[in-house]
Amino acid sequence: MVRRLFPVILLLSASLWATPSGTIKGTVRSTGPGNPGIPNALLRFPGPRSCCIDSVRTDASGKYEWVLFTGDYGVLVSAAGFKDSAGNPVKYLTAKIAQDSVTTLDVNLTPATCRIGGAVQQTNPPPYAPTPLPGARIRVIGPAGRADSAFTDTAGVYAFTNMLAGTYRFDFYSNGRTVGMNSVRTVAIGETLLVNMNFPSANTGILGAGNFSDRASFRFSNLNGELVLLLEASDRMRTLEVFTVDGNLRRALPIPPNASRMSLPEMYAPEKGYRLRLK
Repeated sequence: MVRRLFPVILLLSASLWATPSGTIKGTVRSTGPGNPGIPNALLRFPGPRSCCIDSVRTDASGKYEWVLFTGDYGVLVSAAGFKDSAGNPVKYLTAKIAQDSVTTLDVNLTPATCRIGGAVQQTNPPPYAPTPLPGARIRVIGPAGRADSAFTDTAGVYAFTNMLAGTYRFDFYSNGRTVGMNSVRTVAIGETLLVNMNFPSANTGILGAGNFSDRASFRFSNLNGELVLLLEASDRMRTLEVFTVDGNLRRALPIPPNASRMSLPEMYAPEKGYRLRLK
């Protein structure tokens, strides 16, 4: 019985080795200074045979070489600490393998060694100190337009790792509110960028009058595109100050004596990232 099977095994082996094949080779390099080869980068080759996916890793100089059956292949390239130019962790290419030929495919990956992080706090009316804000969402849009998101932990801290160098736009969200949009920062290769943010209090969204003894109480509502403030009347001149979320004064509006109502554009509503103070 063994003698009868032996020729069959030889015939199967010969047919496999006779399958048309070709070679793919190249170098995976960094786009960083000097364009060095990237060792231990992983290349995967999904192709015409769905039963398995060939893969190979680069050597110490970033070179690779592999034999594949003929056909059209995708080439998925990844390496720790690198991404493609759009910020994706895997770079996708294609290659066509012809019989008894050598296909050269060189690949460039971008260093992703930057770290972005910070702390998000909720500001509270005086004399209360700011408190950490867990669960806030931070969205960053990177140099190639890719958007990534992270959430703050119980200490109000967030972090993005393995990011590309370049300019990022930051958007901050909490409890359905958008606060702190279009904050732009730039980070260089290997750097850590810290971006902190203070949210106005989720309870009122409005700062009180500080140390004024006749501190006014007020309510507000949105009517026909305007923010309407209902004030307690006072016999003195007062000012309504409008601050951005990072504490910059945007507008200062005078309130005449005995006024009990005031309106301003709805764009300055607290849920849009502004803080109001009556003084």
